[in-house]
Amino acid sequence: MDRLQLFSSLAAMAAVDGKISPEELAMLVDRAELWGISNEDAESVMVGLGEGVTELVLPESHRERVVMLQEMIRMMASDGELNEAEKRLCASVSAAMEFTGQEFNQILDELLGS
Repeated sequence: MDRLQLFSSLAAMAAVDGKISPEELAMLVDRAELWGISNEDAESVMVGLGEGVTELVLPESHRERVVMLQEMIRMMASDGELNEAEKRLCASVSAAMEFTGQEFNQILDELLGS
């Protein structure tokens, strides 16, 4: 999966509740730097969110889907608030990527254990 697409998905998760907390913004900045996403590309994603342009691209491979779900869960938990809109988006994406409840729980347990 393209890192910019993953970044865009994380930004959508951060903004789904209508606000981006300082912790969520810090995580987005961290991921942009880690993944080599330019300031221009990151800003473009954020402007798109402000204009209501959100596109979640689902990865094709199972491994990439696991990574996307892990990153979305991390983003959801980054500000310490599990907002209903964030939970619904995460559940919808998980279902769209055809994860079972058991697989989702396993991924969640792995994240909480680390």
